[in-house]
Amino acid sequence: MPTSRVSRTPEIMADAAHAIVTRDPHTCTGIFYIDDDVLAEEGVTDLSRYGGSLESLQLDLFLDG
Repeated sequence: MPTSRVSRTPEIMADAAHAIVTRDPHTCTGIFYIDDDVLAEEGVTDLSRYGGSLESLQLDLFLDG
């Protein structure tokens, strides 16, 4: 049975945004970020608290599969 894809929650977006805005602006200004990539850079690889695993997150509309 295929797993249903879940949308990205406000919590995952908020945690990724917090990680970005607390970084040195000289190193991260003008860069396009994906929330799960940002969290992985911060050492967060268990996304179960956001309602699923990385594989279960629905891709953003502008990303290729």
